[in-house]
Amino acid sequence: MNFYEHLLKSYSNEFVTNLSHSLTQKRTYGGFLNVDKITMDKFNKDFPNLKTHPFIKNAFIYDKNEYDLGKTFYHDAGAIYLSDPASLMVANFLNPTENDIVLDMCAAPGGKTLQSSILMKNKGVIIANDLSYARALVLSQNVERLGRKNIIVTSNNLSKIYENYREFFTKIILDAPCSGSGMFRKDPKMLLDWSIEKVYRQVQIQKELIELAYQMLAPGGVLSYSTCSYSKEENYQIIRGLLENHVDMKIIPLDKLQSISLTPIEEGITLSPVTFEGEGQYFCLLKKDGNLKVKNIFSDNLTTDFSFLNCSFKGNLKKQNNELYLSPININLKSFNIIRDGLKIGKYTKNVFIPDHHLSHFLSSESSISLNPKQLSCYLKGETLSIQHSPGYYPVSYRNINIGFGKICNDILKNHYPKGLRHN
Repeated sequence: MNFYEHLLKSYSNEFVTNLSHSLTQKRTYGGFLNVDKITMDKFNKDFPNLKTHPFIKNAFIYDKNEYDLGKTFYHDAGAIYLSDPASLMVANFLNPTENDIVLDMCAAPGGKTLQSSILMKNKGVIIANDLSYARALVLSQNVERLGRKNIIVTSNNLSKIYENYREFFTKIILDAPCSGSGMFRKDPKMLLDWSIEKVYRQVQIQKELIELAYQMLAPGGVLSYSTCSYSKEENYQIIRGLLENHVDMKIIPLDKLQSISLTPIEEGITLSPVTFEGEGQYFCLLKKDGNLKVKNIFSDNLTTDFSFLNCSFKGNLKKQNNELYLSPININLKSFNIIRDGLKIGKYTKNVFIPDHHLSHFLSSESSISLNPKQLSCYLKGETLSIQHSPGYYPVSYRNINIGFGKICNDILKNHYPKGLRHN
């Protein structure tokens, strides 16, 4: 059975024909703003032909042939995150708040985690987990780039530790591994790799993951389940199995999306290039019966002063070896393999404190050293700059957005932009 024969089991001939045609067209690009760094009005002044996302505030759709946003200063500085417009719907409709304890079960590369963090205004906590350590490192780099404070990056097989977290999380994001048919325009090789056997293999993994999600979801909490697949075996049939096994779970209908969904909203939302300007995406929100009880695990009432950086931070200061982190919670996470415990502030080298690149992307540009375009180009290449200023460490900024740290000594700014990020 090929892919299109498989689709005809669930969708009309007209849709399958139209989808086949859409796969010959160019893919859609989108993203969202890090509103801690930039406003849509300011961003639009540089990129006036952006389309506003029809459902999401501070998100956009763009033509990559016109604007290669991944190569801009705004991307380097963490002012934007680029992602498919359809996938942006998941976190937006889950709508986590600053009081939530969120688990993103398969989080890398981090789009849904980061979008959630911005919706939460950098408060509350997100445990952003990925089974693959290599992918979790990419996730960690994106958390650093966007300067997020309320994200703890981990790499665990959750089936081995979930017992410690039964009914712990108020919101859970499960963007499950899938056969990937919704991403054929993004990566045409995935069409060659597709098979019905692959679908069935993923189904077994999805069943296991959604059961873990149920066990870890608090009463009154909300679960978001999503895939980038059109196969109902991986989507509504997974949801139907969950509902049959756990009568305390209920689908949350998303009425405003009915007009663009291939499936009835009672089955979750299925998006495609035929119905929406984005790639293939399925998602469904479900609520567990019960009254949500707020756990007091946040550390925003703890304040640490760093006078030499002219700033103070709210959070739980933790030291790991010679590194300092500001954790968003005041408890220790049992069994989690933590890669980034919130905001990395810096490290001690021979008893000398060196602020971390992550911190520069978190701080405001108020006390930064502002660069002109020529200086910015030199800084991004790792070069030193001649700047008359009092000695010490300072964030370095361009257009009121921090890009990194520098250390002034004898009117020379020593470059602290990470070597792996420097431009040629």
